[in-house]
Amino acid sequence: MSVTETGGPTGAVGADAGGPSVAEQVARLRATFRGGRTRDRRWRLRQLGGLERMLTEAEDEFVAALAADLGRPRVEAWMADLAPTVAESRHARRRLRRWMRPHRVGLPLSVQPGSARWVHEPLGVVLVIGPWNYPAYLTLAPLVAAFAAGNCAVVKPSEYAPATAEVLARLLPRYTDPDAVAVVTGGDPGAARAGPGPRVLHR
Repeated sequence: MSVTETGGPTGAVGADAGGPSVAEQVARLRATFRGGRTRDRRWRLRQLGGLERMLTEAEDEFVAALAADLGRPRVEAWMADLAPTVAESRHARRRLRRWMRPHRVGLPLSVQPGSARWVHEPLGVVLVIGPWNYPAYLTLAPLVAAFAAGNCAVVKPSEYAPATAEVLARLLPRYTDPDAVAVVTGGDPGAARAGPGPRVLHR
């Protein structure tokens, strides 16, 4: 497995070639989150706008990659992968201020005259694992949600769609904050046939 170095000039450096390890990338993203800039609404809007620009300006590259990976024609690529992602990002941008606003909630008489409210907080660093069948939409749509919520993200495109993974690894650092996203590429497509792999535990 290789790790994409989002700050590099080409956007891809293999871990076995001296690039950063996954643990180092996660530590870098956590440092970015602790710095506080991802909590700002303007930062979130910039990341969403960057995703939209990426899908618009690099539409031909995504179309070619989807054709190489899946034999998907241009119209289907646009309708199934690109347009829905742009639509989700625009939806998030329009509603972001409302989503970030604290909400007052009622309290029982036993704690009156107190007041309470829901305050929406980002999680920190999230992992996005993309599938092979919609490798752009089902990788980028969760990233829209992660950015809208003020998170950093590790993005793992499917190894079964290598052309799309290469485009994502190369373009995401150009259009979004390279200190807030890490793209991990590669993997063994035969591993799924070899038996169960390691379990991922969430806590």
